[in-house]
Amino acid sequence: MGPCENKGSYEEYRKLIENVCLFLAGKNNYLIEELKQQMNKYAEEENFEAAARIRDQLKAMESVVQ
Repeated sequence: MGPCENKGSYEEYRKLIENVCLFLAGKNNYLIEELKQQMNKYAEEENFEAAARIRDQLKAMESVVQ
C-alpha cells in the first residue's frame, strides 16, 4: 500500500506508518483503541470494506501481542 503505487491516498499511507510506529514503540493498547474507534466510524459511514480491513488488522495485532 502506498501513494507511489496508487493503492491508497497519502493520508492513509501516513496513518499506516504512524500505526506501525506506535506498535513498534509498544503502545499497543492505545493503538487498539484508536483502530476500534476508526473501525466503528467506517461502519457508521457504511464503508464496510474499510471497517473489515481494520477488523482484520486488529485480529492480527492481537494475535501478535499474545
